[in-house]
Amino acid sequence: MSDSTETGAVMGRPRMSLNWQEIAGLCEIHCTKKEICNVLKISEDTLDRHCREEQGVTFRVFYGWHADNGKKSLRRKQWDVALKEGNVTMLRWLGINELGQSDKQETTATVHVSGFEVIPESDSQE
Repeated sequence: MSDSTETGAVMGRPRMSLNWQEIAGLCEIHCTKKEICNVLKISEDTLDRHCREEQGVTFRVFYGWHADNGKKSLRRKQWDVALKEGNVTMLRWLGINELGQSDKQETTATVHVSGFEVIPESDSQE
């Protein structure tokens, strides 16, 4: 915080302004907190403090909101690629992951055993 002197001069560093749209965009593409701070050239503590003061939530909450938006956009693009462009691989992936489908075929059989014979192991390896 800056304090003014008796002469009215302001002491201390000017308050930094963060671009919250840029930060939200970085969260949407799932940059880590460390990566975001490196891009902004600030410390993680500074990011946390500004987020609490300017956004009214912790950075973890802010990140979660925007990371979820990124997931939503990615999911929408996957659906578009699968359905509009007919991407077979994406259709298959969505079927397995979203619809619980399987690419494995399971076959069941019922076998009745009427008897069995025990064959002793041979002592020599031939």
